[in-house]
Amino acid sequence: RLYSSTPGPNSFASGVMAHLKKLQTEIDKGLKKVDEGVEEYNRLRDAHHRASQPNQKDKLEENLKAQIKKLQRDRNQLSSWIADKSVKDKDPLMESKNKIEALMDHFKDFERESKTKRFSQVGLNKGDRADPEVQKRREMITWIQDLLSDLEKEFDELTVEDQRLTSRKPSKNSKEEANLALTKRVLESHRWHMNKLEQLQRKLNNEDVNVESLEMLKDSLTNYMDEGINQRTAEGFMDFNASYDDFNLEEVED
Repeated sequence: RLYSSTPGPNSFASGVMAHLKKLQTEIDKGLKKVDEGVEEYNRLRDAHHRASQPNQKDKLEENLKAQIKKLQRDRNQLSSWIADKSVKDKDPLMESKNKIEALMDHFKDFERESKTKRFSQVGLNKGDRADPEVQKRREMITWIQDLLSDLEKEFDELTVEDQRLTSRKPSKNSKEEANLALTKRVLESHRWHMNKLEQLQRKLNNEDVNVESLEMLKDSLTNYMDEGINQRTAEGFMDFNASYDDFNLEEVED
């Protein structure tokens, strides 16, 4: 719950109490929405487990992905409320956030297993499974999935920071304005990389990429994610936007 205070006789105190009451109502609605979203995710997961037809499983996988995206947005809102100093009882928010993060971990493993199975079934026989190139392709698919997960996690954290800084309306030429500009820059860069990696993952699944050509990309993106190398500062941050030049990927406008 929000901190409690007895309204004073002036309008300022009344305004504060009205704001807190409105905020608590929004939080209660948000917590209920998370519970409903978690219940829906679990329903879809159980339905996928029971499904016997490939087309049913594919549809349910898409629905699960859409549901986890909704829950990730809810997680961003929870993080924003947790960071709000006027919210004193953060336990229900933390509990709901932890529920979502547990499902995010589940979906990461679920998606990896699902795509590995799908890849294994496309033109592979028992002899192919010992093929070093096939094994390397699987490893690259797993690496891309893990990298996407790491990017999405940092993207979510930066989104919360962006909302926090934007709400404070930093003055021009202030440190907070510089932090806001950097946060937006990193967010845009992460969004761009996620788009490229999703395209590349599809190419890998379709065997439309030479696996050996991905080694340099792997080194480049490992450096991109390493904050010791690619510092999250205005002077030190690098976009690494030439990393995909050799793969003929599309430019997609947001």
